[in-house]
Amino acid sequence: MVPAPTPGYVQPPYIAPSLLDNGVSDITFNSPGQKTSVNDAGRRCPICSALLGRLQERRRHIVSHLPFWLQCPDPACSWRESRWEALKNHRRKNHPSSSQEHHDDKSNSIIYDPWPLVKEITECTISIEDAGDIAKSMVVKRASELGKLGIWGDFWGRKRRKLGRAHGTITDCKFAIN
Repeated sequence: MVPAPTPGYVQPPYIAPSLLDNGVSDITFNSPGQKTSVNDAGRRCPICSALLGRLQERRRHIVSHLPFWLQCPDPACSWRESRWEALKNHRRKNHPSSSQEHHDDKSNSIIYDPWPLVKEITECTISIEDAGDIAKSMVVKRASELGKLGIWGDFWGRKRRKLGRAHGTITDCKFAIN
């Protein structure tokens, strides 16, 4: 049973009841209903400063600043993306007869492994420009191995309208993950 509040007690406005180990609240409120955590920096994209809910969402978001890392294993298909679910949907919609054929072997779909680059970006040991150049060179190499140099064209795999905002510069490494 929850005890009744002490008569006359009013919780101070704009202070969150959650406390860290040191007894200090980890949340401040800018205005009613709008909270900002002092730990937001660890959830921000170091490239575009987008605020993301969880660390894994931040890492997945950072991949959006790199060339696509997944491709359709169909030799004549130019489709590329950065999400397994998108690949699965593409295969089901566009190649239904061969979807099961390549389902178990994910290595046929991987162009390069973006996660070491994401780790270096978040640790501020590599710039997004350098990471993008490294990823692009891996994409070109894989396209050559797969015989897809001619059908991939733009090795970033992104639409022009997204390029302008997707590839920024890390200007502040206070967002590094330890």
